[in-house]
Amino acid sequence: MLGDDGLADVLTTCTGLTAGAVAARIMRAVERFASDAPSDDMAILAMRVPELPRD
Repeated sequence: MLGDDGLADVLTTCTGLTAGAVAARIMRAVERFASDAPSDDMAILAMRVPELPRD
C-alpha cells in the first residue's frame, strides 16, 4: 500500500478538512498509488479530535 511515509504526506495536506474530506483524500491517494483495482475491501476511519483547552 501507500506505506507510513506516503500516508503521512497525504495527511500533511489535510489540515482544516472535515473527517469525510480526509477519508476521501486518503482513498484517492490509495487509488492513484495502486496499479490495479483493489482486490479486497478497504475501510477508512477518520475522526476529528477537538483540541484540549489550554490553561
